[in-house]
Amino acid sequence: DLMGEYVNSRLFNFIAWAVSRSPVGEAVNISVDISDQAHLNINIRDQGDRVDDIDHIFDPEHATNAREPNTNELGIIIARKLLEMMNGTVVLNDTTARGLETTIQLPARPLRG
Repeated sequence: DLMGEYVNSRLFNFIAWAVSRSPVGEAVNISVDISDQAHLNINIRDQGDRVDDIDHIFDPEHATNAREPNTNELGIIIARKLLEMMNGTVVLNDTTARGLETTIQLPARPLRG
């Protein structure tokens, strides 16, 4: 299904970003659940460094430490906008001393029987 492929490619952007943020040998954890029969929740947890300015990570104009966003960061900026166009949300949360959790919520479609 075309919509499924479209969503998969957006999710790939966030998974690639989590992998690129995590040190070699560390895990990236991904979990999926349906919260209330209407929303699909995807959680991606990496082991990367803390993000200094998490509120502006999706702002392409806001370069931190005098550097431009890398390819994976540009990918999540675009992917977030496209997921929002599908009535989805993307939320970033710092976890502990290391790591970031990305929560993506999308409207769930009923399964065809």
